[in-house]
Amino acid sequence: MSVQALEAGAAALHPGTQGRLRVGILPTVATRFFPRVVLRFGALRPDMVLAVETGPHHYLMRLLREGGIDLMIGRLPGASEMAGLSFDHLYEEDVVLVGRAGHPLAQHPVAEALVQAPVILPPASALIRPPVDAYLAALGLVGLRPAVETVSLALGRGICIASDALWFISRGVVIEELDRGVLVELPAGARFLSGAVGMTRQQTATAPGLAALEQVARDIARQQAADPPTGRAVP
Repeated sequence: MSVQALEAGAAALHPGTQGRLRVGILPTVATRFFPRVVLRFGALRPDMVLAVETGPHHYLMRLLREGGIDLMIGRLPGASEMAGLSFDHLYEEDVVLVGRAGHPLAQHPVAEALVQAPVILPPASALIRPPVDAYLAALGLVGLRPAVETVSLALGRGICIASDALWFISRGVVIEELDRGVLVELPAGARFLSGAVGMTRQQTATAPGLAALEQVARDIARQQAADPPTGRAVP
């Protein structure tokens, strides 16, 4: 179920509610992590409606600074963006290289596979693009031209399933596809593709329900860390 559907359902169940908490979420938390937060928060605070904004990092950061949202959940912003903001770390998440189940290059060395297959990269503005570029440089693939640039689950998944394309994307975006075996992970073997995921807000933020939502997110993150690992790479 999408976050938008969850939000609409919450609003329908509580049409007379006055409390509204505005949250921006990046794709990395939209598939599994944040829906769990939404459901638990709704049970805890049925008086509140979550108004959820999705979009790229730069768009959500602008909303946060302008007061359009009370909280952003996703990757750690760059150091130059953090003036007047606070970041609450939730968990570490890696960027993975994925392709369709049965991909003919799944057992090949990663550098060889990336040369032979169409490659999908995050957009240049995405927070995960610099570490992906550094990884490609370490493989001697500086200037590799992608077939497509996207972090959209619908688009990236569709291209991968219909072709031999390989996609660099945050694990959280494709975790359901990895669990179901629709996509498989090719072992990249680079720890610098990992990064922090957490909550960013203005240091003076005091919106009603904000503290409760933040605590729910921390609890879900701890529970997630205790879950058995899923979406493993192909051997």
